[in-house]
Amino acid sequence: MGCTAKAAVLLFVAAVISCGGARAGGGCQLSDIRVSVAQTGKVVEGQPEYVVTVDNGCACPQNGIRVSCPGGVQSVEPVDESKIRAEDGGLCLINDGMPVAKGSPVTFTYAWKEPQDFTVVQATPRC
Repeated sequence: MGCTAKAAVLLFVAAVISCGGARAGGGCQLSDIRVSVAQTGKVVEGQPEYVVTVDNGCACPQNGIRVSCPGGVQSVEPVDESKIRAEDGGLCLINDGMPVAKGSPVTFTYAWKEPQDFTVVQATPRC
């Protein structure tokens, strides 16, 4: 291998290392989207209110986030559909499909007899 070819290989390796492995989406994974549910302490029509926080731990914004929510979000109070909206197939779209960036979580509240599970099933990194 000539000097020019070796230099090209070294530059390529350095670029891959500096880009964090150059994986698609900057290495974002579904597990980078964290959903937490906590009681607010408020009671609405006799049901406890919960606040849901959808946070992105990846440096890249992620959009098209969908969570499992068979039957939609059960609630005795109105739920902000720009934050979570039921779709076909037992899924709910978060933030109208718009990106959720690290440090800018999406939150919404609902009131129901028990906390609901919102498992992340889809997200698309935008790096």
